[in-house]
Amino acid sequence: MTAHPLTPPAWPAGVRVRHKGSSWRIDLPGVHALQECTGRAAGAAQVSELEVRLGTWKPPKNWTGTPELAEVASVDLKAKGDGVRLRLSFAPMVDASVALGAAVRMLRPVLPLNHYPSVAVGLSARERVAALAGCVNTAPGRNADLVIDAADWDVDPTIHRPVGRRSDIPARVIPLPDCGAELTSVDAAALRTTTGIIAPEINSRLRHQFEACGLVVRGAASEFPASDDVLGWQVDSVRSRRHALRSQTPAARLNDWPSVSAVLLTHRGDFLEHAMKQMANLTYPRLEIVLALHGDQVSEEQVARAISEHPHSVRVLRIGADVIFGTAMQLACEFADGQLITKVDDDDCYGPEHVWDLVLARMYSSAQVTGKALDFIRIESADITVFRPAYGAEKFADFVAGGTMLLSRADLEQIGGWRPMERHIDRGLLDAFLEAGALVYRTTGLGYIYVRRGSGHTANVSDEHFLTKNAFSWPGLLSHPEFGTSHE
Repeated sequence: MTAHPLTPPAWPAGVRVRHKGSSWRIDLPGVHALQECTGRAAGAAQVSELEVRLGTWKPPKNWTGTPELAEVASVDLKAKGDGVRLRLSFAPMVDASVALGAAVRMLRPVLPLNHYPSVAVGLSARERVAALAGCVNTAPGRNADLVIDAADWDVDPTIHRPVGRRSDIPARVIPLPDCGAELTSVDAAALRTTTGIIAPEINSRLRHQFEACGLVVRGAASEFPASDDVLGWQVDSVRSRRHALRSQTPAARLNDWPSVSAVLLTHRGDFLEHAMKQMANLTYPRLEIVLALHGDQVSEEQVARAISEHPHSVRVLRIGADVIFGTAMQLACEFADGQLITKVDDDDCYGPEHVWDLVLARMYSSAQVTGKALDFIRIESADITVFRPAYGAEKFADFVAGGTMLLSRADLEQIGGWRPMERHIDRGLLDAFLEAGALVYRTTGLGYIYVRRGSGHTANVSDEHFLTKNAFSWPGLLSHPEFGTSHE
């Protein structure tokens, strides 16, 4: 195999490319460098064999991807020390960008695109195309649903994201670090335990990247919350990351946000008004409400009152009381029209940005199931709300709060739907996804309060359980606009 540089492209620092005819070997420090090379390789050559060697490879536990390309004839993936060696062969040959895109899909969970099944890199594309490298599956010059010729987003959500940022880390404020013009994956990892950055002068691009990672950026130390104000730090962090992720990412620039159905399955008329008011305050723009009435305990008058002048589209489905709970949930989801489905419970509290948080977490984690941490719990028997960060936020996990799960209709169908169980249907569904090799991601618990009312729960856990391991508590129901329990 002869070694000589290709012109074009110019490869990033630390990348070595060798080729012999249509066989390529590329050595890189990590998967982010591979993403950057994908955009640069567009139109460089036709490839029949590709060998990728990464110096470091740290995918989510037990995860391995698939190339998702019909031209892939063979796959060989082997760990090598801290890294990995991947060999792919193609028949017929494919453009170098398409080959590298297939490798990206094998080596990291990739950002989903909702409206662009075929994606090509234009020959004038810039380095920022790396964010969508895993979506590249068509050669330059071919008809494609999306051709990336120039990227104008500041935030790459495969790098600039709050993954690994717990909700209970102590306040740690530092001066603006020297990160150069771009925040790299190494920079982002090093800042996970930093909460704030003092930056009197900072360009908007770098500020957006810091904020997308969950950092609070202010001009002076006096502008931060008090060091012991855990809730204040969370609010500032989450609000900053929301803004950056939904205004400066590829999904934002492409207006590629998916439609969502919030599915409420209930048989309790006395909670209906509360639940529908919670849903009315949700700000996500492409949202419908599916109100599934299980049994005949809720009257038509109660339904009419609850959905009257509702700001979102509300579709009502009645399901017989003889239908088992899990099957009823499946029927409600089949009735939904959204690309994504999120489960909501009738007695919990949901902040106005709740659905946004779940959709954004799905975008930057690429997990099949996203949900919130069970951080904030209202215990009516004790008349308090507690902050109980027993399950770390912003991480791949095997548990999320059941009343917050977000998943796609397609993935739900693929794993066989909700299990026909009378109890523990959330756990049954999560187990089905995990057994199928899917990823589950737990995002911040801010904006969701799990309410323990002493009865009516399908989980056999006592109130006393939630009175342990608490970091903070507030009397009564925590009143804050982030939870939809007060107004600013």
